[in-house]
Amino acid sequence: MKKDFTHCLLLVAFACYGFSAQSQDAPYTFSHGNAPYVPLENATSITNGMTWDDPEDIIPIGFDFPLFSDTISELDFSSGLGAALAPPPGSGSTALIFTYDADLIDRGYLDDVSESEIVYLVEGVPGNRIFKIEWQNAGFYNELDENQTSSSFVNLQLWLYETSGVIEIRFGPSAIEDNMLVFDFVSGPLIGIIDEFNEALTEFGTLYYLVGEPDAPGVEVMEDDGDLVNLFNNVLQGNPADGQWYRFDPMLVSASGEAAALAGNIRLFPQPAQGLLNVEFQAPQGSEAWQLQIFDALGQAVTPAKMADGARVEMDISALPAGLYVLKVSNEKAHTVLKKMVKN
Repeated sequence: MKKDFTHCLLLVAFACYGFSAQSQDAPYTFSHGNAPYVPLENATSITNGMTWDDPEDIIPIGFDFPLFSDTISELDFSSGLGAALAPPPGSGSTALIFTYDADLIDRGYLDDVSESEIVYLVEGVPGNRIFKIEWQNAGFYNELDENQTSSSFVNLQLWLYETSGVIEIRFGPSAIEDNMLVFDFVSGPLIGIIDEFNEALTEFGTLYYLVGEPDAPGVEVMEDDGDLVNLFNNVLQGNPADGQWYRFDPMLVSASGEAAALAGNIRLFPQPAQGLLNVEFQAPQGSEAWQLQIFDALGQAVTPAKMADGARVEMDISALPAGLYVLKVSNEKAHTVLKKMVKN
């Protein structure tokens, strides 16, 4: 039962090591939106009808997945951090995905009759596969421990996209009666990614996490630089609504396949640009619809998404401050091309 040593150590480390927001290049861009939530069907269960609290299991992703500068093929549940998943020990990676860092538990745990399940599957064809894992009707340990009830619940999924390295978190129906009761970080769940977390050596890297209102969050970057920052009430201010999704797109994944073909045929001009940026497709795009959006150095969107509807697209960047930006071109298959651009 919680709180276990690892979970407490992480909370203490985040508060006491002192992280602060940094204006540095982020390895991921961030976007968000809303779409109908679809529960997984015909998926493999890791709980198999047993009540659970911090299941210990290693599950295969089904393909090689780029996470920060490493490549992983499995995910480990044994870290004891709610719906946070890490590559298993010995994988060569110490990164961590905070899918939803609240202390989740089977809603039927006290009665020893399972009401929640954790399942996963892989969809798609090689090169375009998506690994999906779902926490179905999960309860909260804190509520169960304090009140011996399990009225609050959440449904959520983590998606990992092959080739592109996209990390996507999707939310379904939920009911949270008391944020301060169920969440370790008071106002809401901790959702984000950290490039290094080594509990044994008490080493903590750079954390990229969501803050603000759940329907339109921003991203903060926190590093251990000796400045004390109170993280506990500086995460999401509430629980994501049914249909909400969050997406982290890596900026360092090499384009391949269809995305590589597109990358070689995109031209940006003028460079540097001032009022209008022209995006020219120098070869036919095919039947795919591509979406364009500009991100700043922290990985946050600074222009609305715009669909490519011809051989040349104009983007108004007159309101952007001077500096370095990234143009992201992507399609519904999560093929992504990233082009650096300069605004004068």
